[in-house]
Amino acid sequence: MAGGFAVFSDDEIGHDALIDCLKTTHWNKSIDQMLDDYAPKKYNPNLAKYKKFLHQQTGVMDNKKIRDFTTGEFEKLWAAIERWEGWEEGNIIEMCKISCVRTDKKSVIFSYCVDNLGWIEKEVCINLARQGKIDAEVCTSRLRNSHLRARAFSSFQNDFDNLKEKKS
Repeated sequence: MAGGFAVFSDDEIGHDALIDCLKTTHWNKSIDQMLDDYAPKKYNPNLAKYKKFLHQQTGVMDNKKIRDFTTGEFEKLWAAIERWEGWEEGNIIEMCKISCVRTDKKSVIFSYCVDNLGWIEKEVCINLARQGKIDAEVCTSRLRNSHLRARAFSSFQNDFDNLKEKKS
């Protein structure tokens, strides 16, 4: 998932995942119930329009459960979702995780231990994060100093303050 959205390597795999999601997670729901979970209002300000679009495209205007759709209605449903959601080709980049940090006496981070790369100086790590190769956000202070922080919705990254190297 990217920022709460699923990412697939190609259109066919994404299509298969959508069909599986509809048949498992949302099979016992109506279009409105499905969209309340699949595309909640907090991520989708056009939820009412999305619901109306799916109802119009499928011809299902009531609370009929997806499991009860005809084959034609089900095909119209997934096709309409794919049209609404869109699809664009992208690149899959493996992002490395920061597993430990080294700090100076004032607790300022100067080095990061990055999975598969080892210990990296702060400026090099910031440049790798800008390139999307490290799972971190680059932030700039009011004094124009750059630093890294964990991405807000990272699925595997901790707050860097909790990753300080233990002194032996």
